[in-house]
Amino acid sequence: MTIRDRIFPSPSWFEISCFPCKPGLAVFLLDITESSRQEEGLAITDVHLQSMNEQAADPIVFLSRDLILTHLNRSFLETFGFTKEELIGRPLPCIPEELRSEVEGLLRRTLQGEQISNYETKSLCKDGRVLDMSLTLTPVSGPDKEVHSICLVGRDISERKRMKEELRLSEEKYRMIAEHTKDLIILFDTGRRIRYASPPLGMCSDLPRRS
Repeated sequence: MTIRDRIFPSPSWFEISCFPCKPGLAVFLLDITESSRQEEGLAITDVHLQSMNEQAADPIVFLSRDLILTHLNRSFLETFGFTKEELIGRPLPCIPEELRSEVEGLLRRTLQGEQISNYETKSLCKDGRVLDMSLTLTPVSGPDKEVHSICLVGRDISERKRMKEELRLSEEKYRMIAEHTKDLIILFDTGRRIRYASPPLGMCSDLPRRS
């Protein structure tokens, strides 16, 4: 029989093994204080990491070397509409088929120890919606320094991309109007320098000169 316990008043932890023998009972004590502290520290760290993952606003998943989902946070479930039971132990389901080889290439690079940051791609939700995502892939190494998993953090940038596209279309529409109007349109910067002038400017010869 083997147990772990303290022997008071000593603050140390011991692994106590008991074996029957001819005179009666043999007891062996092994000081495991340091390893117990390390295990306790790892357990506390693990709790903190789990708490951070659950509270994070961005979707976070961990993938094994076989690219199987092992851990994920609440934000991932809420963003993509899956349940935990549908995902754990399975490949990542959010990769569009036309982007699969590209994303799997990124994952293989990460397994080789490379960190990839702010990679923009598209991801599929359970209901078929397509999101614009920015991905950061980080290799996770064990005590042996070998990469044993991948931490993938995603950020939904769909709204940012939509606003950027709306701004581009608005600017394009404004430019088309300005290019085809007969009215004179001039845009100045804060230093009173001309940044844009519509075509009718070329027909004006009496504009005051800038000193």
